[in-house]
Amino acid sequence: MTPGIHCDVTLAHAAVNAGAETGFHLATERGRKEVVSTRRRRGGAEHTATGGSVFADFGGGPREWRLKVRFEPHAVDYRQAAASGGTLARLREYYALLGAELALRTSAAETYTVRFVAMEEHTHPPAPGAAAVVVLVEAV
Repeated sequence: MTPGIHCDVTLAHAAVNAGAETGFHLATERGRKEVVSTRRRRGGAEHTATGGSVFADFGGGPREWRLKVRFEPHAVDYRQAAASGGTLARLREYYALLGAELALRTSAAETYTVRFVAMEEHTHPPAPGAAAVVVLVEAV
């Protein structure tokens, strides 16, 4: 699977699909992929020796990705645990490894080591298909 050609992003872990990358397609809204990448600053209020407080900035924190992954039925019920990559069932397998390190590869040919933090599933009855909002955080 090549991001940008066959899919938008890939995930990989040795415990899922024998370590092979699984490609996923992102939902689009108004022609743009629904992906938000943020990098929060690390730091916070610190107390000084005189009893005051000061904000300490420790630089950029780990990157966070919020992806909206879409699933099309392609003549197969999306709720089935299909053997092919990119299904909702396969994404649930990655979610079951909550906290484990996964390899995320983007269409910009960048690879990151990430941890699965959250997943929220959305189905769209009566139309077939589903989507899932996935939150991944860079493992540091």
